[in-house]
Amino acid sequence: MNNAETQKSHIGDEKKWLRQLIRCILPNIIRHPLADRVYQFVSYGHKKITALVRYYEFLCSQKHQLTWWEHWSCQILRIAIYILEKRFLKEYQNFSEALDVNPSTMFTKGHGLLCVISTLGPGGAERQAVLTLTQLQQRNLFQISLCVFFLDSQSQRFYLDKVEEAQISIQEFDRDSKYQSLDIEKAYRVAQCLPQALRSDVMACIRSIGIRRPEVVHIWLDETNIKSGLAAVALGIPKIILSTRNLPPFHFGFYQLYMREGYRWLLQQPGVTILNNSLAGARAYEKWLKLPKGSIRVIHNGFHFDDAVIQAHRDNRSRYRNQNHIPVHALVVGTMIRLSDEKRPLLWLETVALVRKEIPEVQFLMVGDGPLRLQVEKRIVELQLETSLHLVRCEKEALTAIAAMDVFLLTSRVEGLPNVLIEAQAVGIPVITTNAGGARETFAHGITGWVVDSHDASVIAKRVIQTVKNKNWCQKASPKGLQFVKEHFSVQHMVKETLEIYNLKP
Repeated sequence: MNNAETQKSHIGDEKKWLRQLIRCILPNIIRHPLADRVYQFVSYGHKKITALVRYYEFLCSQKHQLTWWEHWSCQILRIAIYILEKRFLKEYQNFSEALDVNPSTMFTKGHGLLCVISTLGPGGAERQAVLTLTQLQQRNLFQISLCVFFLDSQSQRFYLDKVEEAQISIQEFDRDSKYQSLDIEKAYRVAQCLPQALRSDVMACIRSIGIRRPEVVHIWLDETNIKSGLAAVALGIPKIILSTRNLPPFHFGFYQLYMREGYRWLLQQPGVTILNNSLAGARAYEKWLKLPKGSIRVIHNGFHFDDAVIQAHRDNRSRYRNQNHIPVHALVVGTMIRLSDEKRPLLWLETVALVRKEIPEVQFLMVGDGPLRLQVEKRIVELQLETSLHLVRCEKEALTAIAAMDVFLLTSRVEGLPNVLIEAQAVGIPVITTNAGGARETFAHGITGWVVDSHDASVIAKRVIQTVKNKNWCQKASPKGLQFVKEHFSVQHMVKETLEIYNLKP
């Protein structure tokens, strides 16, 4: 008996007495509709439940003593999430049984690499995916193609031009094509066993991946990992790479109940490898998925550190400031973030407002966009920062924008391996960050930047003020930052490690 069967038997024994009791008390005509209503009520509210648990975990991380009510509320909410997640265990087991009946042999002679991602938007994962592909394309080792879930809006096509410039074959996911083969039809039948929340998207993935016939599929980000990973297994692809980012999806608003058991099922399949870009992120996923320590391989993000390119960005510092109406000789504290809850742009504003009280002449630059933009604009007015804060939407000249700053400040609640902290050091800008995820892995504390363990705006502001006033330290940190990131985050090292995992022959 395999692990899944053992787990299924154990769960069945635990619930048997409860099921028998309920069946005795309630007839089917009442029991079934009632159960459906209860599940729908709870599942629709699962995001609010997880948000509350995240809040309690945050209080614990700040050494806040929870009251007995907060403690037990958190435990009850955790149990509710666990029960809801376990509902998917049986459906994944059904999927396994269907695979045994309908095995695919389509990809025993697949060829090349297919990368899969949700969008080409202005995010860190998207940036690294595109960088990986373009670097591999330059080496011309094997056939490379890219599938993207959505390319509808301009923001979803942010990095599209880089993919097209590299002449990488790209397609949006196929949701309507009639293309079929015997193996795709088999995979369709298998997908019918999946939960409704997954079925249609997995079938679209089966169509899109089936047309490409790759030997290796490299998938990026949680929702895409689950849906495309299930499709790849159904098609019999021999090697499947799942790249996770940041912390587990439980920490974010996009979390879905099928994700945890979906990951656990995928990692039991032969040929599936899971990656993360930071030690903190890898350990967090291992804990969430109950994996042994070291199960998730870490490949740090890679970056180009061409001295001529870096100098060009520095030389454009004045031009960028003039373009955005920032005084050329002003002292600038800046950031480049998505305006979303996990990045805490409102905390950033609270912090810089305190900095301005101490240093009135300082200017601020916030580059980014996102769902909290209207709240950010409103808070800027409330804090009377209109004359000193410059808010710029998504910026393709990312390094030039960062080079226009004097100190880079990040106040995230959660992070994986923040690209912006690495990029800031590359152009000689010292960094300050809250202790979020793998942020402290990106710099040398006290030498090229500072980590602040507190999430209190006044404590963060104090560190910013000390750094800004210590011009001697900033001048020494600038060259050391570039040296540090060159040693730890070169694109050559990232590509080398990635190719080792692919193990594809030219």
